[in-house]
Amino acid sequence: MKKPIKNEELLWIGLDFDGTLATASLPPLYEMGDINLGTNEAVKEIIKMGYKPTIYTARGDAEYNQIEDWHKEHNLDIRRIKTGKALVKYLIDDRAIEFDPARPEESWKRALEIIRTGKYPW
Repeated sequence: MKKPIKNEELLWIGLDFDGTLATASLPPLYEMGDINLGTNEAVKEIIKMGYKPTIYTARGDAEYNQIEDWHKEHNLDIRRIKTGKALVKYLIDDRAIEFDPARPEESWKRALEIIRTGKYPW
């Protein structure tokens, strides 16, 4: 039987699609948004730190191919796509890093610092 993975051994970094990697597009339209400012650089930095970026989205399985095409079109080295995240008004999570779609470059800087140091601001 395998031992449980310790937090410090986790290598996957979950990245939301709409409003984080791409400009926000909300239901019912869910168009494929433009890439957010700073996204390419942030994903490259995450990989350089030894992590594996994965898209974690509330979009359904039917949109998997569109998401895959989008990240290839924008030259993002994404290692995995997980669809079907719960579509909720708010997500409260002990591992969440806040991302403000109105300030993507600032949000990426803050997120990378938290990933780099392992220290949340609270």
